[in-house]
Amino acid sequence: MGFDVVLSFLKIKNLAIIEHSEIEFSNGLNIITGETGAGKSIILKSIGLLSGQRATTELVRKGCQSSSIEGIFEIEKNLIQTIKNSSDELDSLLDEETVNTGEIIIRRQIDKSGKNKIFINGSLTTLSSLQILSSFIIDITGQHQQQSLVNTNIQRELVDNYGLVEKIIKKKSLTNVANAYRDYLSANRELETLKQNLETNSLEFITEQFKELENASLRAGEKEEVSEINSKFRNLEEISTNINSAIELLNNSESIKKALYEVEDAKKHDENLKEIEEKLVDASSGINDAVLMLETYQSSLNIDPETLENARIRLSEISYLERKYRKPEEELISFSLELKKQIKELEESDWAIKELEKKLKIAKDNLSAKEAILSEERTKTAKKLSSKVDKELEALGMIGAKFKIEVAQKESSIIGVDHINFLLAANKGEGFRILSKVASGGELSRVLLILKGINQSNSSNITQIFDEIDTGIGGEIAGLVAKRLKKLSKANQIIIITHSAQIASYAKLHLHVEKREVKNRTSSNIKILSEEQRAENLAIMLAGSKNSKSVISTAHELLKNSHN
Repeated sequence: MGFDVVLSFLKIKNLAIIEHSEIEFSNGLNIITGETGAGKSIILKSIGLLSGQRATTELVRKGCQSSSIEGIFEIEKNLIQTIKNSSDELDSLLDEETVNTGEIIIRRQIDKSGKNKIFINGSLTTLSSLQILSSFIIDITGQHQQQSLVNTNIQRELVDNYGLVEKIIKKKSLTNVANAYRDYLSANRELETLKQNLETNSLEFITEQFKELENASLRAGEKEEVSEINSKFRNLEEISTNINSAIELLNNSESIKKALYEVEDAKKHDENLKEIEEKLVDASSGINDAVLMLETYQSSLNIDPETLENARIRLSEISYLERKYRKPEEELISFSLELKKQIKELEESDWAIKELEKKLKIAKDNLSAKEAILSEERTKTAKKLSSKVDKELEALGMIGAKFKIEVAQKESSIIGVDHINFLLAANKGEGFRILSKVASGGELSRVLLILKGINQSNSSNITQIFDEIDTGIGGEIAGLVAKRLKKLSKANQIIIITHSAQIASYAKLHLHVEKREVKNRTSSNIKILSEEQRAENLAIMLAGSKNSKSVISTAHELLKNSHN
């Protein structure tokens, strides 16, 4: 069985306390050791960033404007084709040359300003595309992740994933349950809404509202029409009043007539007043003409008092309805139609409720049928997975322990009706108890490792990352875990941080991380250990010192045994 994915090269620049580091990984078991705080977790964080984890500006090394992480992945050609088929963007990013070379380069740049960039094979891409890609090539088990194993949702996901790979659980079963549950919720919501309407709405009250609006016979745009009529006639009234006043004033004016009489009398004594007399005669004639023109204009005004009054009344009616229902005219029309619909529903409520209850029962029966199929598939999967885990417990030092997956029933949900529980009988003769209540940290680590191994043996051999899977174990048990990791690493590249000398002794590539100070700045230094350096490192891990001949001898013995 070959390696489908290998992270062959990792370059880290200005990330936290790592100033610059380049690592060439092996295709087998890669062990990372070092004191707490030396920077081991930053290496795994870098790989996590390449897998699509969120980046923050706090990761940028102090005094630097940006950080960058670059990884080269050697990937089996068929798997690259599968990745290409997973999304349109990845299909465009991964060309035929990528398929032929079997190499994908991922690069992330984190700027202090908060602007982050992601590149796949040199092309700018999105975080979602990176996350889709990484799901095919990297699996990260974080520090203390074994504690998540007690979460029933995680347990269900493990069962479902195993069942899908084993083709016991069908993907369509999960989809069918999800769709049936949505249909059930929709039918239930429809019925509850109708019942609520019946409780909160009175048929008499709604009918009264509808009749009021129906009798009003509202038309779209009518308010604007009557407003224009009202405005127009209001202006005509004002004009007519002004014209009447002007005519009255002109008809009652005696000034010009008296002035003409006086000038005519004076002209008898002086002919020089003739021209003034003529002008006064013209003025008198002009006034008469103006009166005539005003009277003609006034008669042309078409004022219909009844039309004006009707417009005023209609505008008042519409405004009243708008205030009462707190809706503009156009919404009142649609509201009236809605009231009509509600009246019909309320009048037919008994029939409607029965119909919706039938619809709900059909949806519930369909959901129950789909849930039953999925439950049966999960039960078969749980039995097979339980048996596999059970067989491997002894190999990891859990002598006499028994493992079982319980599939119980709970309320319906989008993921089905099943409640998954991992059970453990930690010692021979003891009954099964819920994993979270009986397993120690070390036992959880071993169960998780078994599950990881089982799942990986049923899927692509992707790169496995473990951050301190050795939590809670030591001595002989650590040796057994180490052998399991070595077995897994024959087909899967494994990169693991450990504080266990037994596990570290099985490394194909042993990286050691240590802090150093250069120009008053702390930096992480990462180096590949030679065989002798490995022995010294293991001695320190065993006894805190490399100066004891017996400890060095033990370290060499560990290395020798790991090669067998």
